[in-house]
Amino acid sequence: MAVHPLAVVGSRAVLGSDVEIGPFACVADDVVLGDGVVIMSHASILDGVRLDEGCVVHQGAVLGGDPQNRSYRGDRTFLHVAARTVFREFTTVSRATKAGSATRIGSDGMLMMGAHVGHDCCLGDRVTIANAVHVAGHCEIHDGATVGGISVLHQFVRVGRLAMIGGDSGLRQDAPPFMLTNGPAPALVYGLNRVGLARASLSVDARRELKQAFRILYRSGLNTSQAVERIHAELACLPEIIELLEFIGHSRRGLCSGARRLRPGAVPAPPEVAAMPDCDE
Repeated sequence: MAVHPLAVVGSRAVLGSDVEIGPFACVADDVVLGDGVVIMSHASILDGVRLDEGCVVHQGAVLGGDPQNRSYRGDRTFLHVAARTVFREFTTVSRATKAGSATRIGSDGMLMMGAHVGHDCCLGDRVTIANAVHVAGHCEIHDGATVGGISVLHQFVRVGRLAMIGGDSGLRQDAPPFMLTNGPAPALVYGLNRVGLARASLSVDARRELKQAFRILYRSGLNTSQAVERIHAELACLPEIIELLEFIGHSRRGLCSGARRLRPGAVPAPPEVAAMPDCDE
């Protein structure tokens, strides 16, 4: 264990083996750091934070701040982070609001410079949050999803597994799993996240059925309920299709609209997307 003499570490903080804490870092009393955690200079790890093994917190990050919520009354709440997640410079993550509850971040994630994750959020494993993204309270971001830089997520928004959110996007509604969503609010769905699905080694059958599901949802002219019924009737009962339908069924805010059904005031496809022969290929 290497704790710099200029670091401030609470006497009741629990530190695992091989923990490193840099100069001017602050670790509060009610903190648990797993084996191999690295806290760099000027980072603040506040009461209620639990970091599993191998997490890395870069300069100036603040983890475990009070929730930015008027309903918070000072109860003891938590931030739980699974193994090997990286927080880059000046990232901030808030604890939960209700006594005993926790904001949760999964394993092997990366939150880049200046990102903020609000109270009561739940992030899955291998989630990437790019620079200056603002995630409001109670959001869910599922495994393997990526949120591009300077994007904003409204409270209670959900982002599905292996979804890709383009940079400078504004999400007011749920972004479906496996798909590419992009654009200022209201962000629109453009097609499958082809690169992400290939990197995740989804089968050819799964990608083919998901492509057809996208067309039924966003190109058929059906409303969401009708599209769900048609997907049930026509597509193979693959795990990915079931996951998509379950995601839709649990939506509280509704799904983002499709890019080829532009609503008043919505922006057209960005040039790099519009240039594709068919963006759902």
